[in-house]
Amino acid sequence: MNFGTEAEKFGYALGMSVGTSLAQQQITNIVSDAFITGFEHANLGKETQLSLNEANALINAYVQNLRAEKGNQNLKEGIHFLNENKAKPGIVEMPSGLQYRVVKPGTGNMPKATDTVSVHYRGTLINGTEFDSSYSRNQPAQFPVNGVIKGWTEALQLMNSGSIWELFIPAHLAYGTNAPGGIIEANMTLLFTVELLEII
Repeated sequence: MNFGTEAEKFGYALGMSVGTSLAQQQITNIVSDAFITGFEHANLGKETQLSLNEANALINAYVQNLRAEKGNQNLKEGIHFLNENKAKPGIVEMPSGLQYRVVKPGTGNMPKATDTVSVHYRGTLINGTEFDSSYSRNQPAQFPVNGVIKGWTEALQLMNSGSIWELFIPAHLAYGTNAPGGIIEANMTLLFTVELLEII
């Protein structure tokens, strides 16, 4: 659209801001007319058809239901991925559901749960989207072995220093329903390449 005035540009920018915030919460199926009416009533001090408490309760319930549906979808997709992945060459599946593949064996000691380790790592979703990487920061990370997600804690205690493993971590060994936010959603299966540099 062409902006005739600064007020129009501001209005568009404000709409972008609200739209981006909602999209980050996976709220995209919005009835525009109802949204605009509710916005105008509240913004101009007109009588609203819902109380503020009713509106907040409705929004919270809607968002929780949306996240639950998305979490169930993520769980199913993760299970399907892991079922196919475990048939690939070199994949080892533990009784917990953790899967790994040794990329490079190491010759050093194995850390204990009470140790702190220095690692390089790269984390991705099952669709290949990267969400974190110490490699891109050119700075190894240090973690207590028992201070990370369960899949990491289990895998690190099986790795020799100097080794590189690929980890395929089911949701219940990752964040489960307590996703940290961003692109990591509830019940997502997470993939990591982990290089165990040393036990500190």
